[in-house]
Amino acid sequence: MAIAVRTLLAPEEIRAAARALTARSSTFGREHPLRTLKALFQSGRLRYRADDSFRGTSRAPWYRPAATLQRGGGDCEDLAILLAAMLNAHGWDASVVIGSMWQGGTWGGHAWVAVRNRLGEAVYFEATNATKVAANDHWQYRAEVVVKSPARALNRSLSRRWGAA
Repeated sequence: MAIAVRTLLAPEEIRAAARALTARSSTFGREHPLRTLKALFQSGRLRYRADDSFRGTSRAPWYRPAATLQRGGGDCEDLAILLAAMLNAHGWDASVVIGSMWQGGTWGGHAWVAVRNRLGEAVYFEATNATKVAANDHWQYRAEVVVKSPARALNRSLSRRWGAA
């Protein structure tokens, strides 16, 4: 599962998608990625769409960030991959987290994005609406798989190997 998600976190692809959308919007790609996604959600150009036809199976396809943008939305995994790719393309160290979320008195499968702040604390972002999750609400999210961006992992690996800062 981690390898499948990691192959979808392509910062180069999201940069290309941002350039394509920039032609249609005066702000996309220039603003903070969270503001950009929130604006897309608020305008209705991006929305959460459950994979109803795949519910109860492990066959729901995961889409690349550009495809999610082109489709105008996706399920929580698609949106988490899109949000993490956008944050990574803007220099953040974002990870896709796959696990469970407490909602309506039960745990259900979910995906979200996590980053570390300057203090090293985890900060969660809800992928289905691009909002920050309050720290006192983190208990509602139970991580099972954390997928780092391959570009970030490679950069860290090279830095350690060659002694760069």
